[in-house]
Amino acid sequence: MRQMVNSRALNSPPLGYRGLIVLLRIVLLGTLVVSGLTALVVWFLPVDIFKNWAFEWAEADEYRQLEAVGQAEFGCWLVRFVAPVIGLVAFRALRRLSRTANFLADAFAGWLAVTQIGTNRNLANLWRTVALRLFFIGWIVVALGHDWRAIGACATNWNYFRFRSGSQVLPNISDSNCEVIRYLREVTPPDARIFVASDQKLYFLSYYLLPRRVYHKSHPDSEFVIPQAYQQRRLEAYKLAEIDPQIIDRIAPDYLLEYFEHPDFVDRSRLYDDRTWLAFFRQTHRHPTAEPNYLVCLRRVEKGRRP
Repeated sequence: MRQMVNSRALNSPPLGYRGLIVLLRIVLLGTLVVSGLTALVVWFLPVDIFKNWAFEWAEADEYRQLEAVGQAEFGCWLVRFVAPVIGLVAFRALRRLSRTANFLADAFAGWLAVTQIGTNRNLANLWRTVALRLFFIGWIVVALGHDWRAIGACATNWNYFRFRSGSQVLPNISDSNCEVIRYLREVTPPDARIFVASDQKLYFLSYYLLPRRVYHKSHPDSEFVIPQAYQQRRLEAYKLAEIDPQIIDRIAPDYLLEYFEHPDFVDRSRLYDDRTWLAFFRQTHRHPTAEPNYLVCLRRVEKGRRP
């Protein structure tokens, strides 16, 4: 056993084996105390307290406040699980301090041996060895930086995503667009072909309804027009009755969808035409008499798909 310790002492970092033991004891004791106190605080205090603190410290901007609240909630739950794990690892390492020191000494000696280029101690091999070790250290730093940025992005987007995918959250899309997407995904099969008459830009609809195929005849006066929020700018559009039936026949859709939001295109007498959509809308809003202020009417083509 004495020979094993002496051999590890020879391979240990420059501060020596005994110095490594002392340093490890200090670091592990500090880590154990900090992680234990942190875990106690984050588990004892409710998450809402951290969210309120973040809201008060954030800038007087609703988006910054929203991000701050999400970061606080994400950080609280992250620390609740990470701090106890770090504390347990530190406690385990303290219980086996000699084994931990031996492992670190061997790992350091092995890293030196693996990154050593050549056996001749000439200047060329020395520079290559230094360059390889610097590259390895730089690679670790870059990896840790990417991990830190990824965790920061998750914290910033926590209010929107949490553990849900983009197809569930539908980010950067209006509430009405999200409702139509979810409705179509619920009532149409994945292989459906849908012809849409609409005053909306339907790129989002085509993407989030995949593998369904969405077809739309856009008006030439709206092709290069940028929409504005709350229908401040009207986009010219064809109503379903204005589209040549032969165009629809060539596409051979399984469903015909009318989706209009601008008041100039919404015929309020037709808001009840699609009873399935109305029931879905009321269920989504949890109100038995809620009415949409935009028109959605989905009809199945009874003739089926044509070749």
